[in-house]
Amino acid sequence: MPGNNVSWPVPTLSLPPMLVGQFGVPGTGSPEGMRTDALGATFYVDPNATGVTDQRDGTNPDAPLQTVAAALAQCSAYRNDVIIVTPNNS
Repeated sequence: MPGNNVSWPVPTLSLPPMLVGQFGVPGTGSPEGMRTDALGATFYVDPNATGVTDQRDGTNPDAPLQTVAAALAQCSAYRNDVIIVTPNNS
């Protein structure tokens, strides 16, 4: 039986929570750590930001979009885009 070689308790592996960027792979060295591949874009939505508007591109956390609908309108199909939403505190 292959199960005879199992040693219990199995030790828990401790992995780093975020992986560092890989040299030569564009998009993996994102400072926010949210980018999953080179094709997908990350859009930020924060209705509480100062001077927020939906006329921005929303790819910078310092210049977010105001609504999720505006972020969805900028997403492309099958590109693995990510939308990060900050809660509305009003």
